[in-house]
Parts: sequence; structure tokens; C-alpha cells
Amino acid sequence: MIKSLPERGGNRCQSIALNIDGPAFYSRCTVVKACDDYFSVRAGGTLVHIPYAQVLAVRECKAGIQPNPAFTDSYDVVVTIHQLVVYTGAIGFGVAI
Repeated sequence: MIKSLPERGGNRCQSIALNIDGPAFYSRCTVVKACDDYFSVRAGGTLVHIPYAQVLAVRECKAGIQPNPAFTDSYDVVVTIHQLVVYTGAIGFGVAI
């Protein structure tokens, strides 16, 4: 499905919502290339290559989808990718026995 986006033509079909900045933060991206193993998107001024193995879900609806309720923009295609989150610190508590 993602492979056909660059061939569809028109900015509306190429513009997708992608959680490229974090697990819960969706950004408007433009699909510029789709190969056999990965697809490339332009997010702002950055070109990012994403392997298909990293894609968790693709939602498509011609009426438009809001990735989360805080968004006012709607997209024809919303892509959710796996985000590796590494926590460098820990906050906790200990109990003395």
C-alpha cells in the first residue's frame, strides 16, 4: 500500500501522518520514494528512510483520519512505526526491611 503512494499523484495522496518524532507524535510527511525493502519520506527538511519491517500499522480512509484527538488536521493515510525508546535514567524508591 505504501509502495503505491508516490505513483498516485497529487500532494494529498503523498502527504501522510507518521509518528517519526516519537511514539505519540504524528507529523506531516511526504512519501518521495518506495522501494522493495524501505520507503523514504521527507519530514520538514530531512529525508528519512524507513524499512517496512518497522511499520506497525497503516490506516487509510478517504474521508480522513485524525491520528489523535488533539490534531485538527486529517490525513488520508496514517502510518505508525515502531519507536525504540531508551530511558537513560530511572526514578524509583526503595523500602528498607
